[in-house]
Amino acid sequence: MDILLGEFYNKNYLDFSNKDLLALEKFIISLPDDKLYECFIGKENWPSELSISLLNKLNIYSKKIGLKNS
Repeated sequence: MDILLGEFYNKNYLDFSNKDLLALEKFIISLPDDKLYECFIGKENWPSELSISLLNKLNIYSKKIGLKNS
């Protein structure tokens, strides 16, 4: 999962707000690998504390790399 998060971060870091960065650190990085993968594929919901902007970025990224149906 480090690869997925690393690539997601690298592709979006210029667009992250400070709030997004804090949410990534607090709610996403701390997820166990299996839960994180289930969020990326759409089997589990992302943590509800995430901003709409960050949720949109995560969902768009998931679709672009083929983990989630478009």
